[in-house]
Amino acid sequence: MTSTSISQPDGILFDLDGVIANVAGSYRECIIRTAADFGCEVSLEDIDAAKRLGNANDDWILTRNMLTKRGVGASLEDVIQRFQEHYLGVPGRAGLCEVETLLIQPDLLRDVTRRYPSAIVTGRPRKDAKRFLQAYRIEECFRYMVAMEDAPSKPSPDGIRLAMGELGLANPWMIGDTPDDMNAAVAAGITPIGVASGSGCEENRNALLASGAVVVFSDINDIKGVLN
Repeated sequence: MTSTSISQPDGILFDLDGVIANVAGSYRECIIRTAADFGCEVSLEDIDAAKRLGNANDDWILTRNMLTKRGVGASLEDVIQRFQEHYLGVPGRAGLCEVETLLIQPDLLRDVTRRYPSAIVTGRPRKDAKRFLQAYRIEECFRYMVAMEDAPSKPSPDGIRLAMGELGLANPWMIGDTPDDMNAAVAAGITPIGVASGSGCEENRNALLASGAVVVFSDINDIKGVLN
């Protein structure tokens, strides 16, 4: 799709996981390992399928719901504790946060965010989001960040509206990798841009389009082809 096919934005809102950060080996693996701690087997395909259904932006709640679906009763508090032990690590075992990698080319990100006011709108806890941005020295690319503590999870549009208000934006893009991101953008009245990722890329692409995405990238770095 050419740049003339999409209205140009006055700013860009980025989801973090699956767009800026590769979390297949961290958050997704935490879901798998936490489920295993409670005696359940969950695959990447299961997680992608759950994400495609929507209302699955909070990985803690998603994990608890997947356990419930498999007949295991676990409190959210217990799930969060196990999940964070896998993610952050415990004495003698490194956390899976250490394996996260950057999906977007740093120079491209710096160029885009220099030309377009940008923010992160994520369901991560703020501390975990800042850790990743600082590790890759890209925190300064974003003028604002909406994290878990700041607004309800997507598909609620509240986090998007908060970022828009802080940056004074009227027509930004929201770039995300799940239907929740697209539905939040639609509810906020802005342009949804999808990034298809995960084990079922074609299924994910179709789900993003069905949720309102005006274009779906197979790689976040394709953004350079649609911006003026």
